[in-house]
Amino acid sequence: MSGTLPAAICVVDTGVSDDVPAAHVIEGVNFSGVGDVADWRDRRATHADALCRTLIANHPDAAIVAVRLLDADGTLRQLAALDRVFAWIMAHRQRLGIRIAVVAVADLTHNHSDEAYRATDMRQAVLALRARGVLTVVPAGNWAETRAGPGLPWPAILPEAVSVGALDPGTGEAARYSQWLRSDEGGGSLPTLLAKPGPPGGTSGAAATVAGRLAALMSRHPEDDAEAILRVLLADTLPVPGPGGGTWPGLPS
Repeated sequence: MSGTLPAAICVVDTGVSDDVPAAHVIEGVNFSGVGDVADWRDRRATHADALCRTLIANHPDAAIVAVRLLDADGTLRQLAALDRVFAWIMAHRQRLGIRIAVVAVADLTHNHSDEAYRATDMRQAVLALRARGVLTVVPAGNWAETRAGPGLPWPAILPEAVSVGALDPGTGEAARYSQWLRSDEGGGSLPTLLAKPGPPGGTSGAAATVAGRLAALMSRHPEDDAEAILRVLLADTLPVPGPGGGTWPGLPS
């Protein structure tokens, strides 16, 4: 790694395997309900491994905290485990230098508003972390082609999160599968931005691209707060054709 000060990225997903270089993984913890709290590694290549490859591709100095939330099949066994994950991040963010949590979770809901989630523990946790300089980056969901009209899953519907949709690498436009919501549908215009997906593809891969780019900026400019860094990244976006007419902020490759 170079001489930059790394901004640690929490990867909240499956466990990671030994395929992720040990030099990049500074700590791990297991909240999946399978094994004990220290059993955060997986014996096989995982979805989280792919996310880590994209993080490292966009930020070669990436410092990763592996948070195993999902089991080997990618299932969230207990929703309450996610609340425990955010409490753990809050408790350890200063010790580990955590500035970003990329949470590779999306449910099957199709929301037009965040109203049902405004009083939830998850929303309060995302808001509290953001107030303390930790951005929560989430995928916008991959089911636009199978849903009737616009809408977003949870937690991408939370406006306090940095939600990320996918660019089609062939057309440079929003990918047809990437979910979205315009402001006239009852909430703010989401996702926050679009990006080209790295592994594992889809909006999870796009979220990893954005998380890596944010971490790179934070590591180069540790004196800047998270909101300033996010503004810098958004200033680098270009308007790209998207669903629902008009344009969306797209991050150049």
